[in-house]
Amino acid sequence: MILPIITAISRDVLRAVPRAQIEGSIALGATWWQSCKEMLKFSRSGLFGAIMLGLARAAGETMAVTMVIGITTQIKSSPFAAAQTMSSLLAVSFGEANDEVEKASLVQVALILLVMSLLFNVIARYLVVGKATRAAASA
Repeated sequence: MILPIITAISRDVLRAVPRAQIEGSIALGATWWQSCKEMLKFSRSGLFGAIMLGLARAAGETMAVTMVIGITTQIKSSPFAAAQTMSSLLAVSFGEANDEVEKASLVQVALILLVMSLLFNVIARYLVVGKATRAAASA
């Protein structure tokens, strides 16, 4: 589900590497593998952004994830056992919540999910954009 997004964005990021960067490393005597390593270093933040976008898409596909991992509210010790994500818990249980305690606990789960997604976005933004801004400001 996330691989098409990650590969499409990664392909665009790698194609955006300036041709002079690749040709310059080869002209200085680097092998093809060394040139590829430098190309990956040059596009590291874009590749990280592609992975973050893919993971965000997986988190947003609530019902698809719910159907794939199954629906159970018990925590199992095996990573291959059926489980439930916070978003699938909200999608499945919120309409059927009867008493106020259950509704309040589901609102708290939604708040935790909101804080986690905000935290992931802030960290990703810092890693992708923040480094470029600091490097440009110090130059």
